[in-house]
Amino acid sequence: MTRSWFRLPKYLIRFGHRYRFQSTLLSISGLSISVATFYLFATPSDDPLGKRTSRFMASSAAQSSIRAAEPFGVTLQEAQIIVNHHLGQSPHVSALKELKDYGFSPSTRSYEIHVQTSDPSSFLLIVTPPPSPPSPSAPSYHPNSIPTLSHLHHLIKTNTSIPLPQIHHVDSSCSLVPFPYILSDLPTGIKLSEARARGLLTEKENMVVDLKVGAWLRELHDIENDWFGCPKSLEDTEKQAHQHHLPHHLGALGHFGVGGAEEEEPSYSWQESFTLFLEEMMCEAEERGEELPYEEIRMYLSRAIGFYLFDDAEVPKLVWFTGNEDAILIDVPSASNSESLSRPEPRITSFLQFTHAIYGDPLLERLFASPGPSKALLEGYGKNVVVFARQRTKRIWYEVFWGLVVLSEMAKAGLGEEEEEVKVGERRKRAKEVVLEGVKMLKDAPCY
Repeated sequence: MTRSWFRLPKYLIRFGHRYRFQSTLLSISGLSISVATFYLFATPSDDPLGKRTSRFMASSAAQSSIRAAEPFGVTLQEAQIIVNHHLGQSPHVSALKELKDYGFSPSTRSYEIHVQTSDPSSFLLIVTPPPSPPSPSAPSYHPNSIPTLSHLHHLIKTNTSIPLPQIHHVDSSCSLVPFPYILSDLPTGIKLSEARARGLLTEKENMVVDLKVGAWLRELHDIENDWFGCPKSLEDTEKQAHQHHLPHHLGALGHFGVGGAEEEEPSYSWQESFTLFLEEMMCEAEERGEELPYEEIRMYLSRAIGFYLFDDAEVPKLVWFTGNEDAILIDVPSASNSESLSRPEPRITSFLQFTHAIYGDPLLERLFASPGPSKALLEGYGKNVVVFARQRTKRIWYEVFWGLVVLSEMAKAGLGEEEEEVKVGERRKRAKEVVLEGVKMLKDAPCY
């Protein structure tokens, strides 16, 4: 019987302080399949892929520096400076309140600003720490910056009907205050998760809400990109487009940014992008001393790579990723109207932070997580998201990745009020459980 051999792509995976060069040969003979994997260990100086793998070495140090940074926040005086600058009437900031649980990135903080004028109003202030200098060793996966969030806001506003607050000003210069920020209207409503937990929605209203959420997710996923990975700001997007249209003899110059630091080339493979992100998160977790079954994860990941598990996502789609019912605000009719036949329909007022939005596989959405989306959400979305067994396996991998990302972000949360520390601890515990549960399921999960 004829035996056929197919060579699968090569991947370089960090293993301890060295790298594992993996080239897999898939042998098909009749109905039997065997896989032979060869390993080449090389020091970083022998790294044939250069900058991609060098980032693994420095990413943990970079993340450690973030965790070691001074506590970051906005003072009432700084809020007053921002309001004075943009409203131009010297209104008085009567209150400043940090909004907890706005997304999964402690470094991106949200504040509610109350302004006392003849017509009292409130604003939402989103801030991040001052940006670090460009570095070729920066991790590939990271929360989105203020300029990138602003660009995403524009893309979503322009291309979808998803409700988002109106932005009044974006400033990433750090000249007015020592941090980048976005100042927008304050969206009204309570979290969808809270409304459901309190039983504020009828069965019909729950279905209507899920239909809308599903339809909006489909609109979001209709926003496409040329490459996979973290979004860029408008300025960086235009710069990259210019660089990749340079004449051939200038092409090499197009890959160097500020100070000559080499910029990452775009990735046109979701499998390449996702496995790199996953490995970065694992390396970071190892450096922090998280007790996780890394060898098992890498063994199962090798199998997934060999079967091209992630490569069926061919078109980069804009994915909210960490968005869930905690990140959807809804106005619910008051209790006095709850028994009325003419009770107004609940209104979704905003999708919150897109801090972890990414161009990738739509199945990555947290709203598609186990036990799966409701029938109404899928109806609004327009199609089933999991049809084949390999898609269920992918969804497990995305659960593991989500858990690693949450563990990474919670490690940066630092110390705060006791109530906040309890929430951070609960999130860490849940994220670790998700990773461990996912690894157990991956043991026998099909990749075909």
